[in-house]
Amino acid sequence: MSKILSALFLFALFGLNSFAQSTKKIDSLQKLLGHPSLSKQIDALNGLAYIYAKTDSAKTFSYANKAKELANKTSNIQGLATAY
Repeated sequence: MSKILSALFLFALFGLNSFAQSTKKIDSLQKLLGHPSLSKQIDALNGLAYIYAKTDSAKTFSYANKAKELANKTSNIQGLATAY
């Protein structure tokens, strides 16, 4: 019984650690949205879209559409392909 509880506790810890890392990644990508380089902004928008793909489809499409707009405006083919 104690082995089962220990295993459940470890799985819970890994889940919390993963969530904390996602939050840090989201924060760092959101800071890049104000970067003067449009290429970095496109990469950040695509990164945010990827992170939210499993949890929030509205945010995913919002970030991806913004990335597509910027990529079209700047002829950033790689950023455009990633956004699609």
